[in-house]
Amino acid sequence: RMMLLHRELEEFPVLVRAGGIVPMADSEEFTNSTENPDCLAVRIFPGAGGCFHLCEDGGREEENAYADTVMEWDYEQGVFRISPEGSLSFLPERRSFRLEFWDICSAEAEVYIDGKKAAADSSYDKEGQILKISVLNTGRESRIEVRFKEKPEIGENNLKDQCYRILY
Repeated sequence: RMMLLHRELEEFPVLVRAGGIVPMADSEEFTNSTENPDCLAVRIFPGAGGCFHLCEDGGREEENAYADTVMEWDYEQGVFRISPEGSLSFLPERRSFRLEFWDICSAEAEVYIDGKKAAADSSYDKEGQILKISVLNTGRESRIEVRFKEKPEIGENNLKDQCYRILY
C-alpha cells in the first residue's frame, strides 16, 4: 500500500495507530546530548489503550541496569499513567512532562502525583484538537496519573482544514 503525505519542509510525517504513545525529548533547541532528558513531551492518541516502555540507562554496558518508565493509556477508563521502575538512579533527579492528548474533543482532566491531586497547567488547542497538560518538576520516583472526568471523545477528522493549514 502506498500513501502520498503532504507536509511542510520542517516537519516529518509520523503514522500512529489508535492508542499510540510517542515520548520525545522536549528541548527548545536541537542537541546531540546523550544525557537522559529532564523534560519529556509525550503524545498520546485516542481510540484504544496503549503502553510504552521508555528504557533509559547511563550509557555504559551495565548488565540489566536501566530505568523503565512505563507509560500506560487506559482509553476506556480515561486514565493515563506514568510509572518509573527499575534502577531509578539513571533518571534525572527532577523531570517535567508535557503531555499532549491528540485528536480529542475538549475534555476535562485532573492530575495526580503519587495519588495526591496536583496542580498542572492545561490548555486546549481547538484547531489542532490537542489537550496539553504540563506536569512540572516531579521527582524521579513520582508516579503520575491523568484522570479524565469522562472517556475522551475522538475529534473530527476535518481533512479539508488540515490540508488548508499545510498548503497555505
